[in-house]
This record gives sequence, C-alpha cells and structure tokens, in this order.
Amino acid sequence: MKMNRCMILLTVILLSGAFLCEAKKLSFTMPAPEELQMTNNPANPDESAMILLRESIIDDTFKSPHYEEHVRIKIFTSKGLEYATVEIPSFKNNEITDIKGRTIGKDGSIIELTEQHIFDKEWSKGKKFKTKAKSFTFPGAEPGCIVEYIYHRRHQPRYLILLPIQDEIYTKEVRYLLIPTEHYSLGWRGFGLSPLVQPERVEYGFLVVAKDIPGLISEDYSPPDSMVKATGIFFYTDKRYNSSEEFWTDAAKEAFDKYKKIMKKDSALKTLTSQIRGEKINNEEKLKKIYQLLQKDFHNLSYDIIESMADETRKTVDDFVKCRCGFQDDINMLFVSAAKSLNLPGYIGFLVNRDEGTFHKELPSKWQFTNAIAVVKLDDSYRFFSPGTYALPYNSLPGSFSDVTVMMVSEKPEFVTTPASQSTDNQFRSDWKIILDTDGMRKIDVHTAVKGVLQASWRQNLQDKQENQLKKDKGEELKKINPAITLDTYTVINLNEFEQPLRIEYSYYYKDESLQAEQIIYKIPLFDPIEKDMFLTPRRNNALCIEERHTDVNTIEIVLPENYDIIELPRNVTTSIPAIKYNLTFSKNDQGYIVAERIVEWNFDCLPAAQYLEAKKFWSLIERSDQITFVFTKKEKSK
Repeated sequence: MKMNRCMILLTVILLSGAFLCEAKKLSFTMPAPEELQMTNNPANPDESAMILLRESIIDDTFKSPHYEEHVRIKIFTSKGLEYATVEIPSFKNNEITDIKGRTIGKDGSIIELTEQHIFDKEWSKGKKFKTKAKSFTFPGAEPGCIVEYIYHRRHQPRYLILLPIQDEIYTKEVRYLLIPTEHYSLGWRGFGLSPLVQPERVEYGFLVVAKDIPGLISEDYSPPDSMVKATGIFFYTDKRYNSSEEFWTDAAKEAFDKYKKIMKKDSALKTLTSQIRGEKINNEEKLKKIYQLLQKDFHNLSYDIIESMADETRKTVDDFVKCRCGFQDDINMLFVSAAKSLNLPGYIGFLVNRDEGTFHKELPSKWQFTNAIAVVKLDDSYRFFSPGTYALPYNSLPGSFSDVTVMMVSEKPEFVTTPASQSTDNQFRSDWKIILDTDGMRKIDVHTAVKGVLQASWRQNLQDKQENQLKKDKGEELKKINPAITLDTYTVINLNEFEQPLRIEYSYYYKDESLQAEQIIYKIPLFDPIEKDMFLTPRRNNALCIEERHTDVNTIEIVLPENYDIIELPRNVTTSIPAIKYNLTFSKNDQGYIVAERIVEWNFDCLPAAQYLEAKKFWSLIERSDQITFVFTKKEKSK
C-alpha cells in the first residue's frame, strides 16, 4: 500500500461559539432496503460482517469539546455475531456517555438497546491503575441483521488528531467532521490513503470522506496499527510554516526554553546528588550511581499510580525531588539535569515508541512524539538513558526505544538515532537438574536467571503479584503438564531490588513408574520455544514484527540411577538464519551426568511477509530438534 505523503495546510475560518453549537448531532436513520437484504459483501463475499457506515463529529473547540461517533455494522454469518458485542474503553477525562443502540432485522423490525444491556467492564488492570470499558451486546442479533450505536466521549482539545480510516473488516463509508479551534493553523496528512481523500471545507468545519476501504487482515506480531492502517491526521501549528525544517527549528527552540526553566531550580537535586558528585570516581561511575538513585529512591508513577501524587502540579526539578516521584519522562529529565551538574552536555530527547508507530519528520507536529529520554554526551559520543523505565539497567534502552530517531532538545534541532539492541546485551538462562531415582521418583530443580533489558520486562510482569500467588500460578502451570506433579519450592530473588540478574528458582517432583523398567525412554520437557505461536499460520499478509534481541541458554543435567546408562547421546544440531542462531549439544560431564545445552541467539525485528515461509521451515526444524528423547538401559552385571 503506497502512502500518500501529501501535506496540506488548511485555512481555519473563525466561527463563533454560538454558531458552532448549531452543528448537527448524529442520529439514527433507516438503512437502505438493499442494505437490509444484503447476504454478503460483494467486494469480499467471505467476510462475516462489514461496516456500512462510521461517522464521527470531533468538536475540538475549547468551549464545548466532545467526540461523537455513529457505527453501523451488517452481520452476515454466525461468526460475524462477534461484532454484536462492543467494548468502548473509557478513560479518566474521556468518559463515555449517552450510549444509544439498536438491532435492525432483515424485515426492518427494530429492537432498542436499553440501559440493562450496558455494563461497566474492567478493560485492563495494573498494580494501581485500572481502565474500564462500556460493554454491551445487541439484543436479538442474528445473521442478516444490522446493528448500530451512537455514543459521546468527553474530548480534550489536542494538537494532533488521528482519524482511523481502516478497520479489520471492510468499510463501505467513513465520514469525519472536525470542528477545529480557531486559535491555530490547521494542517492535514494522509497515510495509506488515496490522494483523492482530502478535507473539504463545509459549514461547520472540515469533512473527510473515504469509501470502499478493504479490511486490514489482523495478525499477531504485526507492525503497529499506526504504521499499516490507512489513517488521516489533522494537526495544529502555532503559525504557518514554509517547510518542516522551519517547523522543527521552532519546535526544538520552544522545548529548549521550556526545559531550561524547569531545570533552572535544581538546588535540591544537587544536594541529593552532592555525595556522589564529590566522590573521586570518573563521570561514568557517577552517572551510574545517580541512575540507580533515581530508580530506587523515586516513586515511578508510570508503573505504580498514586492519585494524590499524580494530580499535583510540579514546575521545577526541585518539585520532583521534594516528592521523590515522577512519571517516566520526568525521571529521565531529572537524569539530564543531574548530568548537567557534572558539567556534561545533557539533552532531553523526544522519540516515537516503536510499539506505537514511527517518526515522520515531514509531518510538522511535535505531538507525534510519545516519549522523552535522556541523552548525555560522554567521551565525544552520545549515550542514551531511560532511568524512568522500570528496572531498566544502566546504559541500555528498552527494545521499543532502540534504533529510532530522536530529536535532541537544543536551541537548534539535531536528529540522532538510538543504537539497535543486540542479543548479547540480554540473556535468559535456565539450568535444570533432573534426578531419576530407582524408586520411581523424578526430582527437578530449576534455576532461571534473566539479565539486561529482558529482566526489566520480566519484573514488570511479576511486580503485580505476591510471591505466594506466583508460586500458586507455577503450580497450576505444572499440573497442566502432569497432574501428578507437586511443586515443592518457588522463590523469586531480586524482584524489587533491581539487582541483576533477576533469579527464579523452583523445584518439583512426581512419581514415574517407568523409571523402574529395564529400559527408560525419557522425553525432556524443557525446550519450549519462547515464541512458539509466531509461526502457526501457513502464510502472512503483514510483516512479522517482534522485538527479540537476546540470548537464550538452556541446560539440562540428568542424574541417572547408578545401575543405568545411556545407550547413545542424541546428535548435536547447529543451524541458523540471519535472525536466529541455534545450537544444541550433548555430552557427559566429569560426574558422568548427561548434559544437554541449547543456545539460541535472537536478533529478530521485522521479517518481511515474503520471507515468512523460509523462517517457518527453519522454526519447524528447531521444534523437531527440541523434541529430545533419551533412551537409558540397565547396565549389565559384571561377571
């Protein structure tokens, strides 16, 4: 799909508040008779449903900002009934209200959606942060019917307004009406759209209409929706610019002046870091200690929200030091300020998180940035830091911040690229010791160690649960493998101290009568591919994207009963493709124990769809190699 990169600057005609209030409201109308009688989508007969109409009004004025949307869906098959259940996320300051809906039968009969059909549902949950959704299922929905709904959302005026044009199913028509604020210049950019899709000046604002949009095939591990879905963007600028370069010069200078004021009052931070700054160690060691101080002593509101802290207004570095708290970007800003106190060149850097999209320099909007990181010049090179990322090690970046464009905040803009992460920077190691006893018992000890950026994501996933809950979850996981398994011990080490590596140790046992036989056929349950669901489909339409840059090391040590030995060691396997290196070896150690070692180096980013089949065949080879079977037999008695 070619991207329409045409940028248009639009003239905003000043409209009075009273006039804007007269803008039309969305309402239901009867579908056309041919829509009621449709039995499939002529453009794609295999689809289970299609969107007949999606229309939205975005009032972006400061007087009465709101968002209103009307969606009408035709359901063709039983599978399409999944679209008769709707969940609309509701956020603080963007609550959902005034939901109306109805089901229209093929004969034109109508069943109204009532309050009894609408529920509040927990949509996502963190340790201290929850998101709810309005959920409802249309009454009387069946194949052949039409369902439609209208809702209002509180809308905060913003500088960047995204208009999703494409959905996962075919859309017959999309209509967006933007009522812009009169205070700024307005621009437009289309991505993945026909050049014919352009804003039209209408009575109330600007109207964007697109028709006959094919559904985007939804696949796991695809690039972010913002990179592949057809999207329109309205954006505001403070004034009209002749080029994007002119815009970024202004944007960088504006941000520089803003952060200069914030960092001006930093006496409390200097006091906090005075002991470190006074130590007779090099700047590298000082930066590392300051980094650890900010991670351990400051409450990170991005991962553990406390409303009383989050709602306070903080205008200077010292304000954040006083509360010992801050969001991710705030803590990164404090690190820049601390670097400056060491007389090192330090900068705030703006970037677009790779999980959310990509930076478009030709799009003159600073609101496309999603995150701020710290950039410090040390030994004549730029170094990138994010102490505000939970548990992230010093001198590293999360995968979503790697190999992306960064705009450094200075009086003149400078764009640099963060380094790509390497598999050697992160390691997952799992060491198993399996003891096979003649009484029929299998005893297994597992020691897992996670290092680098990888351990940061593990800590984030584990932090919401107490250790007794983690032990319970592991026990249930093992029971699914074999109901006879009993989990004996389970311990997480260094979970909250941020010391590396993060270690997880557990042991379990169960009885296996086959261990008393003359010959033991033993299949190892260890080598479970980390992303085994990456290659389940026969083909792909989108690139296969997953940030996997780490090394997995798995070892098994098998302790046999004294009167048993292995007939023959399995063969070693070494193979690779550019993104994955695989090595599996077998040996006996000095104690005579059987040792299997598996090392996989991942340098995986985005695999083009055309290369998917080759990678799938490679992965099938790995899966076959991982299915290891040992054959042990009793030793012959010496005469």
